[in-house]
Amino acid sequence: MGEHWCIFGLGCLSSDAHPLRMTMLLFDCASLMKNENEWGTPKPIEQLRLPFLMPLQSERAGRIREQFREAEREWVPGDLVQEARVKSVWYRLVQEVHEAAEAGGRHNDGDGIVEALRKFKEKLDTGFATELRITELAEQTGFSPVYLRRTFVSRYGCSPKEYLNHLRNEHAVRRLRFTSDSVTDIARACGYSDVYQFSKTFKKRNGLPPIEYRRMQGN
Repeated sequence: MGEHWCIFGLGCLSSDAHPLRMTMLLFDCASLMKNENEWGTPKPIEQLRLPFLMPLQSERAGRIREQFREAEREWVPGDLVQEARVKSVWYRLVQEVHEAAEAGGRHNDGDGIVEALRKFKEKLDTGFATELRITELAEQTGFSPVYLRRTFVSRYGCSPKEYLNHLRNEHAVRRLRFTSDSVTDIARACGYSDVYQFSKTFKKRNGLPPIEYRRMQGN
């Protein structure tokens, strides 16, 4: 005696020309019960309750769908530049799915904190070159700055201020190594109010002032 699920369908299909294009068709699903003598009548299953399925709110589902489409549009076989662009799309997609999983697929998206953190971090990522006031940005999310900071630390392993400082430093390091921009221009482009503050902060984090660091990298 027991219950069996019968699922009839067409699995994932792809081709060499379109390896990112997949199609799945499910056209019947039923539950069968068997006693000692015979099978019972198949009973259609209206909805599968599978543990690995995760419902998504419409806004997040739309973003994920668009990222898949973007990856397909950008991908060109053998083109290293386009492949790099597609990888960046995949990284964003992985982050989106990870955030959805942490939110548990709930329609309220974890009371909105996951979405608030995503937007808050995005503002740091894109606005690092400007004079950001983290407390004001936190207040704009609708959550208390203290709660947002605590949740940010739990999620990313550092405070928003530490994350912003690390981000600015990484951009400064790259500009010193790979551009001929002046230290003054680099300081301004990385969100520092003046060269003195930039040099002091850079030396504290990297062990050398910016000019020495650039010279050492050049050698």
